[in-house]
Amino acid sequence: MHAYAGPCALTALLLFLSYLRVYSGTAIFILSAGAALIYRIPPQSLVRAAADAACGADFIKITSILLLIRVINKLLTANGTVTATTAAFGRLLSGSRLLPSIFPALGGLFPMPGGVLLSSPYLSGISETYGINRLDQGLINYWFRHICEFIWPLYPGIALASVISGTPLKMIILWQAPFALLWAITGWHFFLKRLKPAKADKAGGGGEGRLIVKFLFSIALFFTLMLLGVEIIPMLIFSIAAVSITSAIKKKPVSINILGDPETWRIVFFLYSVFLLRNILNESGFFSDIIRDTAGGGPGALLILALIVPALIGFFSGVTLTTVGVSFPIVQSLGAARPSLFITTYLIGYLGTLASPLHLCLTITAETAGEKYFRVLRGFAVPLLINAAAVLAFFLAFQLLY
Repeated sequence: MHAYAGPCALTALLLFLSYLRVYSGTAIFILSAGAALIYRIPPQSLVRAAADAACGADFIKITSILLLIRVINKLLTANGTVTATTAAFGRLLSGSRLLPSIFPALGGLFPMPGGVLLSSPYLSGISETYGINRLDQGLINYWFRHICEFIWPLYPGIALASVISGTPLKMIILWQAPFALLWAITGWHFFLKRLKPAKADKAGGGGEGRLIVKFLFSIALFFTLMLLGVEIIPMLIFSIAAVSITSAIKKKPVSINILGDPETWRIVFFLYSVFLLRNILNESGFFSDIIRDTAGGGPGALLILALIVPALIGFFSGVTLTTVGVSFPIVQSLGAARPSLFITTYLIGYLGTLASPLHLCLTITAETAGEKYFRVLRGFAVPLLINAAAVLAFFLAFQLLY
């Protein structure tokens, strides 16, 4: 069997399952079974791969991170921090053309499914003042909501990318920061620049400045500790303790039940499926064949496996976790485990998810704007393509230089 026949067959299977809208975790589990059949994995090797997927250090680490992130998100939402902080920024920047972007950008700091709904009410409240129609309101909300996923370590896709690739989290963030900046610049040019300046309104309940300073200090502290090499799990545990103590002092205790939430176990099953697939691919022996064929195939093979495949997986899944979980093992098989290659794969796959009709935020954006999917997609297609061209240029530059 040709070295690329297996990956192509598995990619086709994943796209077919995505077309059927099979849940991502189930789809990757079926993909693992398909890989075991295609590569004729012996039963004893299959059992070993399944056991290692459940008990391996990487699986335990990323599962712990994701569960802690869910705890923080629920705590901050339940105690009113998300709403209060967003409202405070709204009063501070009232009148500026940047204001419509602040609401979704702040909401983007808190990863959650369908997160555009968090900032949508605030954009609706200022739409008349800034002359924003429903479609543009949705585009601004969608675009700036997703700027944080390039660099914010609370996003599971970034954490999973770090674990699978072995690239330090701080390195991923530093490499992807320029692309976050480009995303912001293109967003300003295409969505904010044409807005009419609004009359400033400083009326508010008071105390916004203090709340904003505390919020920014928390973010700065988190980033500083991370850049100093502090592991993310201790930081998340400390954050949970700090939020819980603060809520208790303010006599606003919150109660959450993560383990009783079905979504928690869906995430755990998804992660298990990802690591099972990775282990089966390791057992299959096809990695050496791909490395050999890629070495003789020049940049064409890299272009396909590091750019085209992740973009397709992202588009047909609509989930960054799926894109990372499937495409990163393929990149590992190339034997050229440079950080630049993993960064390219993450970025182009992420852009694919943002254009996907299966992306929950995009679906919600179309529904709230009263528009069809393709009408919304056309609204941000040009800036999206500009960012994709920048990723391609990044890939080609490193191929030529290294």
